[in-house]
Amino acid sequence: MDSRPNLKSDKIPRSAEQPMLSVVIATVDPWPQIKECLESLTYQVGDIKIEVMVVDGHGEGLPEDQGFSGIIRMQEIGASVFRLRALGLSKANGEIVAFTEDHCKVAPDWCKQIVDLHTAYPNVAAIGGVVENGATASLLDWVHFLIAKGPFMKPVRKGESQSVTGQENVSFK
Repeated sequence: MDSRPNLKSDKIPRSAEQPMLSVVIATVDPWPQIKECLESLTYQVGDIKIEVMVVDGHGEGLPEDQGFSGIIRMQEIGASVFRLRALGLSKANGEIVAFTEDHCKVAPDWCKQIVDLHTAYPNVAAIGGVVENGATASLLDWVHFLIAKGPFMKPVRKGESQSVTGQENVSFK
């Protein structure tokens, strides 16, 4: 007999106040490193209730007066980006949690795509997507990107996969 839980019947109903999507952004760099990322998320709140969480390991990753309202801010000075992501995940309230990085600029419909895909594939635990290089200033930037993220550049095969991109364009239920 299969002892795995039935995801549909084990699912806890989401309350009206609970966000559908939590976006966790860990940053270990000072402002304005995260500015473009936040600007790309600004207009994505609409029919979908979204929670944007900035988890700051620098202490100056997101100053109070930068004009981004409604962002949940957390700090753990000196923490690694891995620790910051874990902290954000532990505090996320969304039914789906997505991760991006402070230097990434997401597509204008990124949040909607994530929610739509998780809705279309309710039994899938993780969904990843294409990653494009935002750090192109030096050959070393390209080398780092191609080694770690080359397999996730366009075009990417749609459908089931044994691997998903790392931390910058992945979401989980």
